[in-house]
Amino acid sequence: MANSFVLSHSEVSRLLASVHLPTFLKELVEEIERAYGDPTLESIERTGWIRTPDTLEIMGCQAQDFTCIKVISSNPSLADTLIPTVTGTLVCTDVTTDEARLICDAAILTSLRTAASTAVVLRRATPHAATLGVIGAGLEGACHALVLAILLPSIQRICFTDVEPAKAADAVAQVTTLLSRETEIKDRGIEVKSIDAANGKSVFESDAIVTATYGTTEVVRSTESLRAGTTIAAVGADLQGKRELGYRIYDKARFVADDLSQCLHEGELEVAKRRLRVDMDEKSHRGVLQGGRIMGVADLLENETSFFARKEPLIVYDSTGFSGQDLAIARVVLRHLEAQDWQPSVWNPSNAVPLPRLLGRDEYSS
Repeated sequence: MANSFVLSHSEVSRLLASVHLPTFLKELVEEIERAYGDPTLESIERTGWIRTPDTLEIMGCQAQDFTCIKVISSNPSLADTLIPTVTGTLVCTDVTTDEARLICDAAILTSLRTAASTAVVLRRATPHAATLGVIGAGLEGACHALVLAILLPSIQRICFTDVEPAKAADAVAQVTTLLSRETEIKDRGIEVKSIDAANGKSVFESDAIVTATYGTTEVVRSTESLRAGTTIAAVGADLQGKRELGYRIYDKARFVADDLSQCLHEGELEVAKRRLRVDMDEKSHRGVLQGGRIMGVADLLENETSFFARKEPLIVYDSTGFSGQDLAIARVVLRHLEAQDWQPSVWNPSNAVPLPRLLGRDEYSS
């Protein structure tokens, strides 16, 4: 019987406290790219439901080593309470034995793998980005700022904006504190500041922009204030009907989709495909449409030259959440747990356990 690792949110935090964060994130990027490059990886079509104002989603995938399933929920109405806005559970089982190897809280791990996946794209789309604008200063926005500052050595300035100025100021303080604790990052002297949402010009003039809102409002409406060659990582539109970008953005952009099939149904591409006259549905996270104007991340990694040969002045990374990213961070977490001799548990019973003992009747004697 294989040992299982069962981690609450505090134990996930304890594990992350024990690792060298830049090394951990580099390992995560490598695993994400490995997942995208795995032709045998099968993604399960995401499902879920909306119970206004909260949503619940189930996503998963299978590779040669593990089956990975995640249940995650989001409730924006809880943002100002002690109850977390986002909660989730990740379960990773061994394909050979069907035994659970990792059961853990997935809230911070989801934010980390999402931000690392954004870095996979930005390192290719905007490799020399010096300025990063972050619209939305919640956990996802703050995590993106931290992770991208670590993984993109060219970043020199990060600007936050949020409809709640206090939230932007708090994100600045958190990211500044975390960056100051990473010696090699601190020496780069990255400036982190907040910009009033009503005067967010500096955010829109950034080399790369992350939109990390709840996806209920267009936060980037036109290309007029954007620099040529800007990449927008649209993270908030992760359900049908949600969007953060205006129609003018769609008209001029090339698109990279974390999961092409999913993005065409519940991402920025759900809206953009009608305007761009995309008349086909992909059934896979992979795919290339309109001669390369739209493609999945897996295809981008395999053939960067064809994508960047096009001359549209704007790139949109449509980030809806790909289950292969969850598998990637599960693999990294398992490696670190095993390397640290973390105390495992027996989660699944052996086949030899009789019914009385399964029911807790320990007095049973076979």
